Amino acid sequence: MKWGRFLLGMAAGALGGYLLFKRTQDRPLRPEKIIETLKKQYKEQMTIVGSWIYVEPRTEEMEGVQYRIYQCGLTGLVDGKPHHFEFKVDADTGHVLQVEN
Repeated sequence: MKWGRFLLGMAAGALGGYLLFKRTQDRPLRPEKIIETLKKQYKEQMTIVGSWIYVEPRTEEMEGVQYRIYQCGLTGLVDGKPHHFEFKVDADTGHVLQVEN
């Protein structure tokens, strides 16, 4: 009788752990992490003076593939002149899918 409860508890714990792991895998990356990474990538090319990001990812089709994306942008100074870049970033992987300037 005690072994039955023990095994039931082990099974419930394993199932709960698996479901929690699976749930966290389906979440997009934090928007703060995305914009921080972009700033690091572009700080060599310009002095960054501003940034923005839509914090809710949206679904968009690009080249026939569905992505959850963050729309974001950076403003920086290049040779003393302001330049604005807009990005579409994969919310799940953090890869830049499109850059517009």
